[in-house]
Amino acid sequence: MIAIIYEGEKAEPKIWESIKLLKITDDIIDVNLEAALCDNIYSLYTSLHEDGFIDIVSWVQEKIRKSPNSRLESKFQRFLEADRDQFSEVYLFFDLDLHHSFHDNIKEEYDNNLNRLEEMICFFNNETENGKLYISYPMVEALKDLAASNVCNNRCCIHCNESGSYKRSINDNAKDFQDVRKYNCFTWAHFCRHAIMKANCIVNGTYNMTDYATFIGNISQWDIFKKQELEVKNHNRIYVLSAFPLFLLEYFGEKSWDDSGLLKLENKELMLKLCDECKLQN
Repeated sequence: MIAIIYEGEKAEPKIWESIKLLKITDDIIDVNLEAALCDNIYSLYTSLHEDGFIDIVSWVQEKIRKSPNSRLESKFQRFLEADRDQFSEVYLFFDLDLHHSFHDNIKEEYDNNLNRLEEMICFFNNETENGKLYISYPMVEALKDLAASNVCNNRCCIHCNESGSYKRSINDNAKDFQDVRKYNCFTWAHFCRHAIMKANCIVNGTYNMTDYATFIGNISQWDIFKKQELEVKNHNRIYVLSAFPLFLLEYFGEKSWDDSGLLKLENKELMLKLCDECKLQN
């Protein structure tokens, strides 16, 4: 089984229902921490740091069982009933959420949050061990910040002080991909082509496609974070980038670059056919 641990109670479950249609695996168990623990990435860091960064699956299970919210045990029953060794892979999906502040000095808080995030990415760096962490910049809504007519962002980056209003601006202005229920293989192929080129631009300065070896070897979550950290510190801005397409590219691996792979699906009718026939199975 695969454990998917993510932040939000509204947007992320819808995205994962769409991803499941790609048949990446038949056995995903997902848990949203907003419902379970009311945690963003930084409060999660604080809790884990206090507990010594113990196993994340066991830790979340324990927190849910101890929660005063009685509905959580029934909502996450499958997750709670599973033994830790039944999960062969663990993935975590969180927002950068740099605007979350614990005291008044914003610059100091940005630095503190970046340090916390760096420690989290170092710890959660392998899906078969501690788990692998994926970050959306600035938040989950970055997935929708894209036009259907091309693979360029509606905006390349945002200023850090816009993070708090980013969700509202996406809901008001990014219209092409608002309805997650309409996402299909064509949509995800579009997202993935853009994500690899945008990530390549962030890390290597060139908005173009890379081969699989370059993507795996030079465009990791760590590489992206370090570039984003420099942008925050030097220019007070964040490049817009969704974590979910990057996860799919890493999960499907080199098959995504094949002639019938995710990155090559450009004919809409063909993509819908492939989706129906579940030919994107790993």
